[in-house]
Amino acid sequence: MNRGPLLIFLIIILLFLSVGLHPALVKAADGGKRVIVLVLDSINMADLRHAKTPNIARLIAVGATGLLNTATHSGSACNAAHISIGAGARASGGDGLEPALEIGEEWEGVAAGKVYQRRMGMTPQASIVHLGMAEMVTANAKLGATVRPGALGQALSDAGHTCCLLGNSDIPGKIRRPGAGIVIDYLGVVKEGSIGLELQRKNPLAPYGLETNERALLHAFRKTADSSVVVIEWGDTLRAAGYSGFLLPEMAVAARRHAIERADAFLGELLQYVDLEETLLILISPTPSLGAYRLGDRLTPIIMAGMNTTPGLLSSATTRRAGLVANIDLAPTILDVFQLSAPPTMQGRPMRVTRGDNGLESLAAKGELFQRNFLFRPLVIKTYIVFIVVVLAASAAAIYRPGWWNSPLSHFLVAVAALPLVLLMLPLLSLKRLGTSLVAISIVTIVAVKLVFQGQKDPQPFIILALLTVGALWLDLLTGQSLLLTSLLGYCPISGARYYGMGNEYMGLYLGAGLIGWSGLAEGIKRAGKRLSPPFLIIPGFLLLLIFVAWPHLGANFGGAIATMWGGGATIIYLRKGSLYKGKFLLWGLLGVLLLTSLSLGDYILAGDGASHLGRTVALTVGAGVRELSLLIGRKLGMNLKLLKYSWWSLILLAVLILFMMLSHRPPRTLRDLALSFPILWAGLVGSGVGAFVAFLVNDSGVVAGATALIFPVTTLLFLLVQAAGDS
Repeated sequence: MNRGPLLIFLIIILLFLSVGLHPALVKAADGGKRVIVLVLDSINMADLRHAKTPNIARLIAVGATGLLNTATHSGSACNAAHISIGAGARASGGDGLEPALEIGEEWEGVAAGKVYQRRMGMTPQASIVHLGMAEMVTANAKLGATVRPGALGQALSDAGHTCCLLGNSDIPGKIRRPGAGIVIDYLGVVKEGSIGLELQRKNPLAPYGLETNERALLHAFRKTADSSVVVIEWGDTLRAAGYSGFLLPEMAVAARRHAIERADAFLGELLQYVDLEETLLILISPTPSLGAYRLGDRLTPIIMAGMNTTPGLLSSATTRRAGLVANIDLAPTILDVFQLSAPPTMQGRPMRVTRGDNGLESLAAKGELFQRNFLFRPLVIKTYIVFIVVVLAASAAAIYRPGWWNSPLSHFLVAVAALPLVLLMLPLLSLKRLGTSLVAISIVTIVAVKLVFQGQKDPQPFIILALLTVGALWLDLLTGQSLLLTSLLGYCPISGARYYGMGNEYMGLYLGAGLIGWSGLAEGIKRAGKRLSPPFLIIPGFLLLLIFVAWPHLGANFGGAIATMWGGGATIIYLRKGSLYKGKFLLWGLLGVLLLTSLSLGDYILAGDGASHLGRTVALTVGAGVRELSLLIGRKLGMNLKLLKYSWWSLILLAVLILFMMLSHRPPRTLRDLALSFPILWAGLVGSGVGAFVAFLVNDSGVVAGATALIFPVTTLLFLLVQAAGDS
């Protein structure tokens, strides 16, 4: 018998079987690019590290990782986090919002499509409707900036791309579909999707007795060929986090771990249908668990792989930090995949990959550092503020009632000026406990005071500390700004008000220290008999101060640049004329505004997506109109009023105000002598006062900037008065 034809026939059969057994890749209908977002909500880095997740590890090996800032306008609200992602801006949205439903699902006995039509005045042309859309729009319209829920979905829809939503986080008696906030459009609809009860199943041992039906979810995914963007809500992690209050601590940890491991198994099956060469896969946790949120552990994991993503750390122009991105960066990243421009109301920037260790261990260590600082910062700053107020009050008393206490008070005034530099350098010690940090701060401050203050009567200790503080800030700005990021007096990446450059605390200190340092240095050179015109030294120093605070690539601080212009201008004008001439001062201010406007326009035109706060403000004004600029100004004023009422820094402003009222009402006889004995330094004191006042007016945290800007000039002035009073 001729076995050749039979053998060929068997080979053909086996080939057909092998093709049938291999899952077919689910590609976009037009064969183009697509994005898949897998949402594992309410987990943190520790949960992910301690679970067995071979498929997530596989993604990390070929992709990029990072910590995700999850801040919103509604605190820890799950809905707000998802809406913020879709809006590309921090949004409002409480967890009491009515949910998203498929149009055929019932809500209060009526089909969701009919309820939507009743509320929105139109028949939905989509599979999914968000019944809380009207409430969402109303809530976000009250914010101090234009926030458009549904901006991502709308931009994709306008460009002809379809969005799809799969999965839910429902629990008995409550429908929860927060993932809809990511892909709804301006009308609150999602074109395609499956989010109903068929995607979960009963399991008496699972949290709330429910778990995600991974087979049904995978089957639903295989029908998404028409969708360019697919958001998959893996509800088990959110259910496990919500149920943790009913469990023993070890059982709660086990429930979260089991939910993550089931998600990992689902991811393994999902990847069989995904072509990572044409698909960008993003795994995110939009919110931390409530317990983690209360402990300050608010940075969640994010992983991105596929579409030529190289291994490394995620970053963006929003943060300019390797391994740190913001939730508002996700929407611009998705739009960038399809070469679409982000709407002007989106405040985020596309994520990029930078070199670095993308392992979870290194990211976890970074997250733990940020968390420690977040927890330690309030106590350290409040203690410092109380110390300043007490020293100022005691010094004021010592000026009018001198005695043996004048000498120790002089040491305390030097300590007040030394502490910002100590707090800036403290991260170099890598301390992990609050008690150890407080001891180290005390010891290093005592040593610093001893080194710069040997009982001399002149302001040399403050000039040295001022120049050292400014020099350290310059060096840190040029070398990656790691100290500013991790200092207890710096900004906080968890709150996310600022991620780079100088925060308002150090910006104010920089302003006050810079003007006192340079004017004091010029005073010292003149007193040493050197033939050097004071402006010849002060003007270059002032320009350097301005460059480092205003230059976009060093992290522009617009309010700080304006305050530096006015403070430096006041110093120079006062030094040349002995008083502030109104016309020349206003002319100087106008020149400063023109300079900063030029920097802003240059940053906007040349930097593109990498623009700093200056360029982004111009982009927002150009794209959304002057109304956005007025909203920005209103928001800054509102924040200032709020801080004036609630911030501890306002205590320093109040103390300084009372102090100057005392000095004005009953000026000590030595006050006028100081202006004559130290004319150049006195000009620096005047300029610092002007700069602090302007910083208070033009910064969104002006209370903070104004208060810290006064630390060096006020302590220097009080030191000289206390010393003079003690000698009299």
